[in-house]
Amino acid sequence: MAKLTKQQKRKKNIKERNKDQARVTCESTIVKIEDLSINLETSCGYTSFNDLSNEKYQVIYDAYIKNPRDKRGDFLSDMSKKYGLCFNPEELLEIIIDEFKENVPSDSELNNVVNSATLRWCEIVDKINEAGFLQYSELMYPIIKECEYETDV
Repeated sequence: MAKLTKQQKRKKNIKERNKDQARVTCESTIVKIEDLSINLETSCGYTSFNDLSNEKYQVIYDAYIKNPRDKRGDFLSDMSKKYGLCFNPEELLEIIIDEFKENVPSDSELNNVVNSATLRWCEIVDKINEAGFLQYSELMYPIIKECEYETDV
């Protein structure tokens, strides 16, 4: 076999380095895809983008209410990034409404408001706020914004 010149050796080394870099790039891409698959599996289940369980939403809600008022929007954004299409912030609104119903007499006009199928979320939260239930409206406004629903605020 003929002896390689310096230039040929250099070209051969460059080729081998490029092959190694391509292999490493390919392997890291595979790892990223596998990580993505694992993340999808843990957050949504492999079969489809199903909603999170009620228990998981309760855990998210408990963490949400522990956040300071000015950090709740950021918290919701983080949850949206973490769970992607699996996360539906409107589920948190439903939890708040359920809590609210427990504290309001069932025959009150306000109860009819929160059960309304025709009112928008911003109208419901405004009625709750006007009735003096500020703690619920403060919890609801950032979620309504995260859902990208219309708000009066």
